[in-house]
Amino acid sequence: MQKTQTSPEGEVSLNPPAHRIDEINVMNNLIGTKEAALKLGISLRRVQQLIEIGTLPAKRIGRDYLIQEKDLSKVTVHGKPGRPKKEA
Repeated sequence: MQKTQTSPEGEVSLNPPAHRIDEINVMNNLIGTKEAALKLGISLRRVQQLIEIGTLPAKRIGRDYLIQEKDLSKVTVHGKPGRPKKEA
């Protein structure tokens, strides 16, 4: 069950403010997909693929994924990106 918050103007919001989400993320060592891609040295799309196939555990919050930093060690990055060179 989601908690509602009422603003001074009387509007009701089901989502916590962005600064609260950041505080929660820091407390749980959670990072977003962009930060995970930077730390792993791979593309954002590759991080999303790893989440989809289950190699990289993540929690979906709305339309975003949050990843525990310790789970980055479960991913191994092989070589340089791109097509391998032909052997002569």
